[in-house]
Amino acid sequence: MILRKLTIQGFRSFTQPQCIDFEELTSGVYHVTGTNHVVPDLHSNGVGKSSLFEAVFWLLYGRTTRGVRGGNVKNWEYSGACTVTGELTSDEGTLYVVHRSWGPNALMLGCTQAELHAVDQEKINALIKLTPEAFLASSLFAQTTPSFIDLSRTDRMDIYSSVMNLDRWE
Repeated sequence: MILRKLTIQGFRSFTQPQCIDFEELTSGVYHVTGTNHVVPDLHSNGVGKSSLFEAVFWLLYGRTTRGVRGGNVKNWEYSGACTVTGELTSDEGTLYVVHRSWGPNALMLGCTQAELHAVDQEKINALIKLTPEAFLASSLFAQTTPSFIDLSRTDRMDIYSSVMNLDRWE
């Protein structure tokens, strides 16, 4: 699964809609930083760097990497719905749009924005093909999540099996 575009509004530190088109970026390693214009002495603290990555996880799994759900991810100063929308391409090349919101709660999936329809988390899990733990060990390295190498052998093997989809051979 490849994340092509991400739109965030009302999620944690994001009040105004923010859209990141990952297809416009060239391949490589990026240093994510920012400037805190509200409290300049904080430099880049509180500008939404972690919120950006947490929004991806919340979109896909309905919680943050620390297990926070629902109203606790909504920006307190924003009166509208907390929404995260992502355009993803499957391994087979199919484009999907995933939309998650809180206030009102919704999880929607479609091939375009106009075709969005309500789905359950199991449908998204089947599309992603990675457990939350495998995603955190292979794609998103959250600040509070143990690194892959620090896990027990059993946990590492479970994640490796999930990422490599080894269950298909059983």
